[in-house]
Amino acid sequence: MAATAGIGVQYMNIKQSPVPWAKGSAVKFTVTKDAGAPASSIEYPPIVTPTVSQRTTLSDVGLDPNTKAVATLSTTSGVIGTKVKLNVTGLTSTGSLQIVWSSVVGNRVNCTGTCWAYNGVPLGSATPTNGSFEQEVTIPDNLGGWHVIQVKQGDVVEAQIPFYVKESIFNYVDKKGKILSAGIAKADTSNAPESRDGSGVPTRKFKVGEEFTIAIKGVGWTQLDNTLAVTYDNSYIGYGCGFNSNGYMVVHLRATGAPGTHIIDLRPVLYVFQPSFANTPYGGLPVLSNLSDLPGLALGYQAPSIKFAITIVK
Repeated sequence: MAATAGIGVQYMNIKQSPVPWAKGSAVKFTVTKDAGAPASSIEYPPIVTPTVSQRTTLSDVGLDPNTKAVATLSTTSGVIGTKVKLNVTGLTSTGSLQIVWSSVVGNRVNCTGTCWAYNGVPLGSATPTNGSFEQEVTIPDNLGGWHVIQVKQGDVVEAQIPFYVKESIFNYVDKKGKILSAGIAKADTSNAPESRDGSGVPTRKFKVGEEFTIAIKGVGWTQLDNTLAVTYDNSYIGYGCGFNSNGYMVVHLRATGAPGTHIIDLRPVLYVFQPSFANTPYGGLPVLSNLSDLPGLALGYQAPSIKFAITIVK
């Protein structure tokens, strides 16, 4: 198997190119017997301590410049539905305070000028005692990436703390919570809107030509984490985005190939469409080295590699 630096298609005469130092190699692999479709899996890069203090452009919106309050969390990252203890000290405000999830709504496609807007999601309320309180909050089913949990009195932010929402595979479960399928389902072809509670009937077995879906939650909204490449049996076939759908991304595919196991991978993509940076090298392509050198690692982003597998039957 040969692999070279990606520029859209494989460049073959690297030694004669203007960048003869570009990487390229060949790797041997052994074809083995089909042992059946492996379980869906997700792998995150190692957590890197961010090199800058600001986590999101929302960090200072409405912040009281004179506040002395300090907020901490029991954990600073997790998937949708994670329960987190919020502790706030040093408050001078009295009475009930609102706890708000700071997020945005919008997209980068059908927009002119401002492409998204602030959207606060209520997480509850709290009344401090002697300037402090502790309360458990649940991370909402919303966009992934960096967000801010804010403690507000009216429109004034008295305390805040960033939280990173990790992408996760959507699990289809029965009434008792047992997982029926991790992210894979027979597609709902009724043209109904994609339900956040599941897009189709959970199964991993399909006949050739059947339409199926793969679903994940917590897709982000920045150029670093709003887009994912889709490969089918190691062939790059397209990409999906989760910004316009508030982090819930459902990709529709057709089962193709011979009977047996077929692999679908999701990898991060650097977004290069409108509005975009003037020059984004390797943008719009699957980043296969995302676990070690994806742009954004030093900012605390944890864009994962996600693997699905289906079985085609006669």
